[in-house]
Amino acid sequence: MAIIRNCLRCSSCRAKIITRTAPGHSPSQQHKFPCPSCGVEIRFSLRGKKKKPGEFTFGKPVNGKWVKSERGAIATITFDPERVSPKDLGRSFSPFLDEVFRLPPGAHEAYAVEEGMRRAWRDAQWPWIKKLIVHFDNRNQALFDREAGIEKTSPHAASWATRLRLLYQLLEKAFDNFTLNRLPQIQRVQQRITFAESVSASLYVELVRLYVTSSRMAKIWTELNNIRTTFLNSYLTMSPLLRMQIYWGKPPEDLSEFVVPDKQFEVLKYLYIESFETLCRLTVIALGLEAIIHHKRLSIPMKKQMSLWVYEAMPNANKHTVLQRYPIHDLFLPAIDTKLRNGIGHHSAFYSAETDEVWYYEQQGGDLVKRRICYTEFVYKVLVLYSAVELAALYFHSIHAKSCELEMGGGVGS
Repeated sequence: MAIIRNCLRCSSCRAKIITRTAPGHSPSQQHKFPCPSCGVEIRFSLRGKKKKPGEFTFGKPVNGKWVKSERGAIATITFDPERVSPKDLGRSFSPFLDEVFRLPPGAHEAYAVEEGMRRAWRDAQWPWIKKLIVHFDNRNQALFDREAGIEKTSPHAASWATRLRLLYQLLEKAFDNFTLNRLPQIQRVQQRITFAESVSASLYVELVRLYVTSSRMAKIWTELNNIRTTFLNSYLTMSPLLRMQIYWGKPPEDLSEFVVPDKQFEVLKYLYIESFETLCRLTVIALGLEAIIHHKRLSIPMKKQMSLWVYEAMPNANKHTVLQRYPIHDLFLPAIDTKLRNGIGHHSAFYSAETDEVWYYEQQGGDLVKRRICYTEFVYKVLVLYSAVELAALYFHSIHAKSCELEMGGGVGS
């Protein structure tokens, strides 16, 4: 794969940085990074020429200027929109060559096809699905069916419950490919849902009623739609980590040896915090189904019976004491890092360009202790956490569709 070399000068400190950019599948790609000298964010674009396939042109940088001479350059940064870069590029010429022997036979071709489908879905299908969501919220049957291509004789036109199930089939099939979730994990969740309903259909319906009457159903419906939009908007930053974890023969244990070139800490910080809070709320539904399975009631036997809302109100740092008692804990607890969430949730958390780390502060007694995490590992943690959200969302999809089937509430998201 060709690497396009170009040099720019920071508009603030006038430091020169050599950029080495690999063209990706997208006809246009955006890159941004903090100046290694002064930290000011620099952005640039690379676009393919429509009439000349294989030729590219750079757009005018933001906070920088392209220059011809590389003399005096203080750093060389490699950008590959589809791969992580080894921190020490001295061992290989490019991320592409570094990766060659890490991919099992057929993996590169599989990635090219599947990533193309992911990006096409993100760009075309998600905007279409968002329109379906609007029509669902407004209970506009004519527009929903017209947009979805549902004929009057179709089984999907029977009720809002069947329309919602169609919508969730589209979402689940797509988002499974954007996350680290694999079929055995998905099947475990689906089995628990089916098991709980078979143990006590009446308690399952009661759980649905609780979520509708407390307005939690509508709230989580809105949260998930918003968080999915945020994830898809920032997906290209995380896609190199998805490539590494899914397509490499053996993903590395030490992520600090690799670099994600695009630094979008503020965006990923927001996604991490929103995903964390949503995941913790979704575990309430998971716990409710486990309570049905194990205790045939909608409460948890502790020193005294704990209601689901008491569990929901617990500090997130303490939820593991309850959740770890049930067989689904390993699906979600590894993603719930309360120390990291609390640390990056403060305004003092920041990305350090000098060390390629996220720095944050942790409360220890009356003192604040500075912590740091490699940026690549942070991006990976965001992907892991969001994957857990999509897995836990299967519980919500189930009770949401059931509420539609029972025609309870009739309002937005119910």
